[in-house]
Amino acid sequence: MVVRRNELFAQHRCHPWLAMLIPPLTQLPLFVGSSMLLNRLSRAPSAFDAESFLTLTSLSHADPTAALPIALGMITLANVESSRWFVSAEAREREEQQRRRVAEQRAQGQVVLEPNRIVQSALRLLSVGRILIGAVVPGVRVNVLSFFFLA
Repeated sequence: MVVRRNELFAQHRCHPWLAMLIPPLTQLPLFVGSSMLLNRLSRAPSAFDAESFLTLTSLSHADPTAALPIALGMITLANVESSRWFVSAEAREREEQQRRRVAEQRAQGQVVLEPNRIVQSALRLLSVGRILIGAVVPGVRVNVLSFFFLA
């Protein structure tokens, strides 16, 4: 099966790593540019000093209550956890078969990596990280980042 997959990759000159790397590499300049722009816009004196939003008294300062970053992190975590709600019966059966194979391999003493669990754990960690980062950055960034990541 792996040999056939590699033959198809070679035949069609494609590689899954390239497909996984292109989106972040193309979006990273936009993210860095918008972060730099918002950093310059939030320096004093700023038009954001007089603006407020929900718990933010000023968009150029961090949220003193951390309510918006916590809400953003909780929404992100709920999104990660709710991905299991919409799994089809066939996918659940495949996952169960995979779990059995992994249990058998571990019983034989083999080390088994489970990419799905690793990714889900990383996304959970990133959800918490968003709370920590959102608590220290100016409010305008939290609002813009919420828009980019939730839209």
